[in-house]
Amino acid sequence: MPVTASTATMRPMTPRTRVAVRAGIIERSIASLHGRMENGAVGTILRAMYPTRALRSRNLAVLILLLGAFALVAGRWYFFGQDKSDFPDGYDAVQVAPKSHRILFENAFVRVLEVSVPPGTKEPIHHHRWPSLFLVWDTGGRTAHLRYYLADGSVRDHPSTDRPLLEGKWVVKWMEPEPMHSIENAETPESALTLPKRPPTVRVEFKVHP
Repeated sequence: MPVTASTATMRPMTPRTRVAVRAGIIERSIASLHGRMENGAVGTILRAMYPTRALRSRNLAVLILLLGAFALVAGRWYFFGQDKSDFPDGYDAVQVAPKSHRILFENAFVRVLEVSVPPGTKEPIHHHRWPSLFLVWDTGGRTAHLRYYLADGSVRDHPSTDRPLLEGKWVVKWMEPEPMHSIENAETPESALTLPKRPPTVRVEFKVHP
């Protein structure tokens, strides 16, 4: 029987075909993320660090490929005894706190967020049900005064501290799924002017499923 478009789509994919399809999805996702990051906050940093487009593209590509490889590994993990009461429906960070969590990129594997809490504001209580990486551009200097509110009503105060100025560098921090919480930026608009200038934090969430 001749192969037509209708009969071809009915055939089950072989393991090799499934791998090729998944690789194609990841390749397109990485290309899309490359463009978005180059035009965003990360691109601003790279333009300051590397004068030529070739150098910027190479260093950005390395960063994205490392994140992509990590996502493939993380995608094989499961939540270890995650208590569903800590991650109730309707309290996802983007859903209830969109002013401080802006989606830069999202597909079936990852969600990349720009995270920023303006001075004098407090986020609505929310959670992050997926493990993630925090990417922070650190230049030293004074840190912001923050308060971290937990679901049980307790508060962790993080006073401002003075640190020596540093040459800018990436700081990468692993984050487990983060239960219900809220962050308050206790700085005032005036005091925030004395903080080092840096782009917002980037949070790369890996969509592992139970």
